[in-house]
Formats: sequence, structure tokens, C-alpha cells
Amino acid sequence: ENKLQYTVLGCLDVDKLLEALLLTIEKKNVDLFSMASGPLTYQQTNTLMLAINECAQDFFLHAITTLPASLDGGSLFRGDLGTNLLAVIDDAFLFPANKSISNHRVLVFGIRGEVVNTLSQSDILRYIYHFKSEIKELTSQTVQELGLATSPVSTIPANIPAIMGFKTMHTRRVSGIAVVDAQDGRLVGNLSVSDIRGLSPAIFGCLAMPTIEFLNRALNDEALLHARLQAAKDESIGAKLSPSSPGLAATS
Repeated sequence: ENKLQYTVLGCLDVDKLLEALLLTIEKKNVDLFSMASGPLTYQQTNTLMLAINECAQDFFLHAITTLPASLDGGSLFRGDLGTNLLAVIDDAFLFPANKSISNHRVLVFGIRGEVVNTLSQSDILRYIYHFKSEIKELTSQTVQELGLATSPVSTIPANIPAIMGFKTMHTRRVSGIAVVDAQDGRLVGNLSVSDIRGLSPAIFGCLAMPTIEFLNRALNDEALLHARLQAAKDESIGAKLSPSSPGLAATS
């Protein structure tokens, strides 16, 4: 009766879902990322929307265990309730066994090997903040004095498709990327891996929208996403039915 009734395969978070989505798109349509490499016209955006939406339908049909991205079960940091905090920070977050992954949370196991809780980097930060009075020497110093924030900032132009922003983020192994004006380099937004949360299968095609439009309008207005995708579909159907459509080749 004390036998564990499940096997821990690994962790699935939004980073892994993004990786799996990008791999699915790459496998199904090898030309898609080339198509999305720069600013697009309205018509090109519509074409890209439909291509992404088609790939996304395949992606959402995957069982979790068949996603084209590793769950990293073999490299899980197997901490338990007796593991000290420094070991978790050192072995799980800073120097994980699998150097190709970046852990944001770890599983905490019980004596039978069962998962009893999770511990995230945010949990540790909240804990440190709670006891901030005990580390005044650190908390009173500026970011510059502590030698933090010294890494180069990753940026993307605001007018490239959002899907390319996510791909760039994944390639550079960062969870967020600065969105800058394509003309003067001004910071105009921030694209985070968490921005794909809540996007339903029906509206994934809107990742073809310019990044700044995706952030400022699309994420706050699902009705807009549906309308934008429907317009792309209608235009595509119209192009197939009308050989005289400007700029489009008729298809049989």
C-alpha cells in the first residue's frame, strides 16, 4: 500500500512548450522561419498566420510524452525536504547536471520518491525578501555595486513577427527579450516566454503579427485575434477563387 503509483518523467513548463512548438513548426514547414525573418506586409502576415495556425493544430494534438522536446526526467534535481538551500541553488539552478537546460523550479521528493512540492526561484526570492533585515549589507547596495546586470541585453525590432521574437529568445537561451523601435532603438516593450500562456489553438496564428502589435493589442483582446485570423482566412479563400487578385497567384 506504500508503493508509489506513478513514475516521475520530468518537468513541463512554458519554456519546454515553446521549444516543442518551435520544433513542430520547423518540422512541418521548414520555410516558415525564413518567411518570418523580417518585417512583413499585411498580405505576407496573413500568409504567415495561416501557416503558423496549421502547424499549431498538429502541435496541440501531441500527447505530452510525444512532444518534440525533452522533459529532462533523467536530469531532474532530486531534492528532498532535508536538502539545504545552498545545494538547491548550486546544483539545481546555477549548475544543473544537464548544462543545456535552465531550471526555474525543482521538484521536492518525499521518502518514497513521491513528489510532495515544487520549489521555484521566485519562492527563494520571496524567502530572501522576507528576511531582508538580516542581509542589510547586501540589500542596501545598488545593482551596480553588487556587480549585477552586466550581461548584454538581447533585443529584437518591434516590427518583426512575434514568432521570430520567441525563436530568437529560445536560440539565445533567455526567457525574456527587449523589444526596440526599429528606427531609433528605443525600448518599447518586453517579450517574455510567458506571453504564450493562454493562447488557444484557434488563435496561435496571431504570432505572425508584428511583435509590438501582438503585445499591445492581441494579448488583451482575444476577439481581435479571432477577427484577424478570420480576415486572413477569408483573404486566402478569395485569392484562390479570383485569378485576378493583385499580387497573388491563382491556385487550382
